[in-house]
Amino acid sequence: MHGISREQLDRDGEAHDVVCARLVQVFEGNVVYASAPSWDGHWLSMLLRAAGRPRHLLRLKDSEEAFVTAARQHVGAKIAAERIAEVRQRVNALPVMHRAVDDARREWSIWRQLSKWR
Repeated sequence: MHGISREQLDRDGEAHDVVCARLVQVFEGNVVYASAPSWDGHWLSMLLRAAGRPRHLLRLKDSEEAFVTAARQHVGAKIAAERIAEVRQRVNALPVMHRAVDDARREWSIWRQLSKWR
């Protein structure tokens, strides 16, 4: 799915405890959103436990919550839902790369468009 070979991972990858420490440093005390929080939370929990950290040290919320909050600051619930669907359709029409950074950019793009909407 992601196209990362074992050789590339061995050559370019970082140790799990280093990655975990960086994640905790950046995200601890902040709200972290994910498009699939139960799936991503499973892998986040595995990373935290492998690095000797509590598995619930970082929690993920559904990015849909951020979208609703961003859209609702401008309009009522019905129009916000329509706006979210419109923006999501436009962004989801873009090519999918199945890379975490690309997925995050797509989610950020939706949120950004909803936040700037007047």
